[in-house]
Amino acid sequence: CGKSLLFNRLTGLAQKVANFPGVTVEVKYAEKNQIRWIDFPGIYSLNALTADERVSVSKLQEEMNRPNVHSTVIICLLDATRLEQSLHLGMQIQQLASTEKRPLIFALNMMDEIVANKGSIDVQSIEKKLGSPVIPISARTKLGLGKLDETIQKVFGNSTEFIPQATHLNDETNLKTLSKALSEEFGPKIAMLIEKQNRVDRFVLSSVIGGLLFLGIMFLLFQSIFTWATPLMDGVQWLVDSTATQVIKHIPPGDVQSFFKDAIFGGIGSFLVFVPQIFVLTFLIGLLEDSGYLARAAI
Repeated sequence: CGKSLLFNRLTGLAQKVANFPGVTVEVKYAEKNQIRWIDFPGIYSLNALTADERVSVSKLQEEMNRPNVHSTVIICLLDATRLEQSLHLGMQIQQLASTEKRPLIFALNMMDEIVANKGSIDVQSIEKKLGSPVIPISARTKLGLGKLDETIQKVFGNSTEFIPQATHLNDETNLKTLSKALSEEFGPKIAMLIEKQNRVDRFVLSSVIGGLLFLGIMFLLFQSIFTWATPLMDGVQWLVDSTATQVIKHIPPGDVQSFFKDAIFGGIGSFLVFVPQIFVLTFLIGLLEDSGYLARAAI
């Protein structure tokens, strides 16, 4: 949902991010403006099921146990495109913050996706229902980051104002019901948004078109590696051979000449010949990944 990208925006770091969940698998730390920032692996619930989730939940509880109330602020990132699931987790976090007396801010990320799909979210109504500040943002486009930073500074100025009240029941069923109700009443048309995002999948994963598309892509990959990369490989081979000829003729016959001829130019040269193939393959795989993302975003 963009946690690590937001972490980079707030701290100025360059932590690895990608357009799919699960990139962050361990707790990350940063120091900026006398603030210690922590980026936890993503979770779907405080009832941890995976190893990454268990790391997050245990580390979060560890931070909650720190004695100084004013030193810990929770920024819970919600995914605007999957509001129901996010609100369910958000209310679990809110209960934890209320119990531990910690200030809480909700950052509603991916608002650019909602706008791009002509959707809308009644942020003020959700904020009123939750009883905690909800800041609409886009970590990718930096939308709302100024407002989020202002809110964070307000928290440090008066943290008790942002400590949530225990307004939600602890029963898990009630949390799911409430998150669904809030999403349906104030959120975007999730079914429509997901439907648009899945159009590409339905096309490329169909039994007939998907199979033909797969065969076509594999044919192009093999052609690019074993046919189109051949001129580049021949060029590298010629460059290595020419360089070896010029260098070796200036070295007297013996062990040193054999070392340069067989080890340096023979060994390393044999590796360099395959670099064009590796480059072409890596380039095409990256192109496929980017084209899939752009196609999904366009639809």
